[in-house]
Parts: sequence; C-alpha cells; structure tokens
Amino acid sequence: MSTPYACPSCGTAVGNVRYCPNCGLDFAAAAQQTKARAVPTAQPAAASPRAGLGLLDLISLPLAMAGAFFALTASVLPWISGFGQRQSYWEIAKVEDVLLLLAVLLVMGLAGALLVLPGVAVVRMVALAAIAGLVAFVFTTPLEFIARDIPLVSGKQAGEFLALFAAAMLVTALVLQLVNLRATALPAPDRPAPLLMVGVLLLAVAGPLQPLVELLSVDNGISAWEAYTIADVLRGLLGLALAGLALMALLVPRETAVTAAAFLLGCYTVTDNLVGSVEDLAAGARGAEVFVSLLLLAPLGLAGVALVAIGSPSLRSAPG
Repeated sequence: MSTPYACPSCGTAVGNVRYCPNCGLDFAAAAQQTKARAVPTAQPAAASPRAGLGLLDLISLPLAMAGAFFALTASVLPWISGFGQRQSYWEIAKVEDVLLLLAVLLVMGLAGALLVLPGVAVVRMVALAAIAGLVAFVFTTPLEFIARDIPLVSGKQAGEFLALFAAAMLVTALVLQLVNLRATALPAPDRPAPLLMVGVLLLAVAGPLQPLVELLSVDNGISAWEAYTIADVLRGLLGLALAGLALMALLVPRETAVTAAAFLLGCYTVTDNLVGSVEDLAAGARGAEVFVSLLLLAPLGLAGVALVAIGSPSLRSAPG
C-alpha cells in the first residue's frame, strides 16, 4: 500500500502515481530537478599564480643591472688624488678589482637570466645573493676612502661617489625584491625547519664575532679598529645587525622577509670577509685578523647562508 502525499504544486493528496490528477504535474521530472538542485556544483580549483615577471621585478632587476654597470664604471674613475697624480680603483687594488669585475658580470648575467626565466627559484636566489655580495665592493671601501684624513691626499673623488650611487641602486633593488617576496611567498610554517634553524644560528654567531675579530692585528700589531677610519665601525654594526635579523628569523619564522633579509646580509658579510682577507693577503698583510676572517668568519657565514637557502621554503620557492 502506497503512502499518500501532497502534490507540491496544488496540494492534492495523491498516491503512487506519476502525474497529479488535479494539475497534471509530472512528479518524476520535479524529483529530478530537486535532486539536481540538491547536488552542489563543484567549484573550480583556485589557479596557482603563474610564474612570471611582476612589476617589482621589472623595476628591481634592471635597477640591479644598472647598479652593477655603475659599480664597474666607478672602478675606472679616480679614487685618490694627491701629489699631482690620480689613481683609479684598478691602480689601488691588488686583486679586489678583478673580483669586482667578476661580481659585476655575475650580477648582470643572473639578473638578465631572471628576466628571461622568472619562474626558476634557484636563479632568483643566486641572483639576490650575488647582488648582496656586489654591495660589499661599493659600500664600505668608498666610505673609508672618503673618511680618511691624509695630508695632501684626497679620497673624495668621482670614483667613490659613483660607487656609493651604485650601492644605493643595488640596495634598492634588494629591498624591492624583499617586498615582492613578502607579498607572494608561500606561507611559512610556525616552526622553522631544522636546516633553517641551524643556518640562522650560525649567522647569529658569525655576526657578533665580526667586531671582536677586528680587535686582532691586521699587520704589524695594528688592529682593524686602528687601521681604518669608518669601515671597522660599519662592519661591526652590520655584524650586530646580522645577529639581530638571525634571532628575529628564529622568533618569527612566519615573517619570510626577515629570513630573506638575514640571508642577504649574510651574503654581504661573507663576501666582505672573503674579498677583504684576500686583498689584505695580496697586499702583504699577515696579521691574525686576516686569517681568522678568511678561515673562520667567512666559512661560518657561508655555511649559514647555504643552510638558510636550503631550509627556507620562501627562498627555495621564490616567486617568479
């Protein structure tokens, strides 16, 4: 025996029939429509952002290439004037000038490659590291020449000022890339990965060691704090800043920009220690500071930035 029910259209009580005897409604068709409305429509999956060049990329990458070009141009301009002569960076440096040329070519090549292959995260990461390393050539050295007070010798020449202009362009490019990374990076976990944790700890140790190592003798019993006018202070402050950023990366691992900033400052510090030590050795310096910087600080920082690069999801999957 069928259970009577009311027609949804007119309310007439009906039994096991297909059509309503009063209004003629087709119960089978109505049931199919109701079932179709009950089944939720599958929502299309959100499309992942296509790897490509963003506005900040189109600004920062050419800016970095221009900064590298100005850095190379500054090296051939006068840096020292005195006794009726002017000397360029290439005439003053022993090996640092050649390393500068290699760094400039590396930055230009990687930035150009990133404009062509924006979705390759490894290229982006290495390019940012190279830009940060190039800043080490054109920041503390020209400031040191400008700040030195030597009778009859002037370091306030076109080379230093153009080098500082190049440094400003390179730093601006890095800041724009950090903004881009913070806006588009994948969400970071609440707890840093083990490799990332070890890497930032190494950077946190290497940072405070910088001003301490400068207390050692560079050559003939003269420490870096005595030999330099302003470069020693800047290196000490940057070392402390590196330690601060590394600790912040541990405390707030979800802030990907902090981790990336520690990575970039670590790359700067590693380059500064390596290049400075090699230049000092080429100039004949044999003090403890030279060897400790070359054999301890530089490898310690290099291990730190390498582990941060491997352990940070935001750096390994940098947006294209």
